[in-house]
Amino acid sequence: MSTYPMTRDRFVTGVTGLLLMMFAAVIITTGITFTTGPRVIALLALILSVAVCGAIAAAAYIYTPTGVGFAADGLKVMRPIGPVDIPYPTIRSVQLSDEWFGTSLKRPPGGNSGFFGIWGSFRSRSL
Repeated sequence: MSTYPMTRDRFVTGVTGLLLMMFAAVIITTGITFTTGPRVIALLALILSVAVCGAIAAAAYIYTPTGVGFAADGLKVMRPIGPVDIPYPTIRSVQLSDEWFGTSLKRPPGGNSGFFGIWGSFRSRSL
């Protein structure tokens, strides 16, 4: 199997950095806000905010594509949680495009529009 790594572009790097800074701001604000209350409440609020922000970041990271592999039976999209297998007969077309699809809408159950990567099911008129 031939494997090729994926790299993050400037958009993904910017969105990831921005969201991580926002998570840090939420955690710091939570720590500052609850300092006037009881110590137990402040600690629980801080633990909750760290847990929620950490869970969101971890979920986004483990589903992020990290590479593409070409096997005899199909395409494999590599990611930390495990590869996604796409059999060759299910691929209808492949084309090279330098268009920006940032305005595409995510289809349920969703995907990710730039936090550690862009993945999921999207809808776009241009596609």
